[in-house]
Amino acid sequence: MIFKIFKQFLSALKWVLPSPFNFAVFLTILSFILAFLVGKPADESAIAYFSQLALAWFEGLWSPPFLTFSVQMMLILVLGFALAQSTLFEGLILFLIKRFPNPRVAPVLIVLMSTFLCWLNWGLGLVFSALLVRKMGEYFSAGQIPFNYPLMGMAAYSGMVIWHGGLSGSALLKVAEKGHLNELLPAVFGPDEVLSIRQTVFSAGNLCTSLILIFCLCGYFFWMGRKDKGLVLEIHAKRFAKWEHGKGSGAALLEYSAIWSKVLALIFLILFILIITHFPLGLNPNTINFGLFILALGFHQHLHSFWQALRKAMPAVTDVLIQFPFYFGIFGIFKASGLLLWFSTGFVELGSAESLPFLSMLSAGLVNFFIPSGGGQWVLQGPVILEAAHQLAVPAPKVVLALAYGDELTNMLQPFWALPLLGITGIKPQDLFPYAVPVFLIAAAVFSLSLFFWV
Repeated sequence: MIFKIFKQFLSALKWVLPSPFNFAVFLTILSFILAFLVGKPADESAIAYFSQLALAWFEGLWSPPFLTFSVQMMLILVLGFALAQSTLFEGLILFLIKRFPNPRVAPVLIVLMSTFLCWLNWGLGLVFSALLVRKMGEYFSAGQIPFNYPLMGMAAYSGMVIWHGGLSGSALLKVAEKGHLNELLPAVFGPDEVLSIRQTVFSAGNLCTSLILIFCLCGYFFWMGRKDKGLVLEIHAKRFAKWEHGKGSGAALLEYSAIWSKVLALIFLILFILIITHFPLGLNPNTINFGLFILALGFHQHLHSFWQALRKAMPAVTDVLIQFPFYFGIFGIFKASGLLLWFSTGFVELGSAESLPFLSMLSAGLVNFFIPSGGGQWVLQGPVILEAAHQLAVPAPKVVLALAYGDELTNMLQPFWALPLLGITGIKPQDLFPYAVPVFLIAAAVFSLSLFFWV
């Protein structure tokens, strides 16, 4: 009975959910309206103020740092897709799948991998869990085995509800940098004062929160996997011939040389090792992309199959190319109109020492709905909650974690970060996101309880 009601709820959500592009457009329109209602000076004409907002939106669309980030995301998608099509990687994935051949248990395996890898690094977890879903789908499809492909995709995306409390959390890493807190609030924090990752990422409260959340998510996906058997789908694997006719002669033979592609991969690997051993770059989009490039190049049969895989992957980046700039434009509107600070201070001013962390989580979740950028959100919203924490004598690590929880929580309702996963798997967003609502509710309950009782 409960499952039937739940399925009707999922069907209703599919009907009302817009496409990711329309979602971005609706948020843009709403941002203009809110900015006009909240931020317009009384002595300024409506046309002049609207022109300023339009300029802020336009400059946000083409902001160089944001465009750099868009290219990084597109490369993660294309290189990850190319890696998934390599013979060796396919063999490794099949080795894992054959040890967990039951499609009802598959979502649990995927959510464990996704949450663990996203806790280590969000980009790594998002790409590789998406690749695992794709290959699992191809495997079950080839065997004519019924499976729930959107549920598996949601299991992969669930890692984005835990990433900001992990080792790649933007806010948690920034407050651990020497001088950052002093730069934000010089009256509160000294030049050498930091909030180390021992106080945030590796605190007992945060680790407990992460483990409880993973356990609850595993229970949800295990229940759904047992109840919903899914359908027999056709997901075609893309394979490339080792040798092709018309391969040319002379220097063109290098394109089909297995040895040459491996030599190139080895050269790039040596360069990569030299760089990361001498400079503390860490895991970031650039290092992940270069690592994916080396793996894809080395795992493919030759350069020609590698380039074929890249060309096949290019249509999957269309959503990222077109939709990401819209969110950067929204960021421009929020910054120029003061909406971001308005949202933040509005919640924080209502807080007491007991409720401030919870209200900080709510404000961060609301802002993330419009501006899904952990780092950018922290720079503008962080000083507000830190100042409030200082005035109410709330431990600073607690409100920093609260902002991180809010930022990652509404990822489950925001399609921004799902675009790479949707591109790799081919899952429709209307099929994926109804399964995200229970994940959102589970995470909201765990984060709320943790902020009141043990963080």
